[in-house]
Amino acid sequence: MSFADAIRRSFGKEYPHGSRLHFKANDEIHGVRNPHYIHYILKALERGMQRPRLTCLVFPKKGFAAHAAWITLAADTLAREVLPQKVSEFSEANLSELKINDLVSTYPGDKVFIWGGETTDKGTKFLTFKVIGKTSQIGLPVSTFSPLRLKKYPGTKPRPAQVGKLGDLSEEPTLAGLDVLMPIKSHGNKGLVGVCACLISDKS
Repeated sequence: MSFADAIRRSFGKEYPHGSRLHFKANDEIHGVRNPHYIHYILKALERGMQRPRLTCLVFPKKGFAAHAAWITLAADTLAREVLPQKVSEFSEANLSELKINDLVSTYPGDKVFIWGGETTDKGTKFLTFKVIGKTSQIGLPVSTFSPLRLKKYPGTKPRPAQVGKLGDLSEEPTLAGLDVLMPIKSHGNKGLVGVCACLISDKS
């Protein structure tokens, strides 16, 4: 195994999400995979954070190493530390707003169902949905159907095309944006990710 391959393997273990990023220029289709040397920068930052003095890394004026390092660190911090807590908070808040027999719309498809509430069986939480105008209902475990995929329907009489069938609930969401990269899915709830910034100066 070459030295570069050894570093890339270590990079992938410590930053499993950020190391898979690809960066591309305007004329590239697929881009270039995050280079292994970004791991050197992140290890230097990590070492600096463990010391009492401030650490300053100086990069060449041209190049993308500083940007790539920041995005790599941000992606893995988001996956490990931010999203798990945020998804839990948003899920609980989402469910607390619903009352039995409320109308809810689901993602994807915006199909409307009657909310049947939460149940727990042997430690597993289930979400219950009823079909409008029928007696059929189903309970789905939160491990397969995230509470982030439903919201309270604003009206009282959905159009016939909006009325959902039980089969609609098995439709898998198409992954887009951060959901392609992150192990925990946001399902289009953009409020899960706050704004952060990295200031990169072009001055000497």
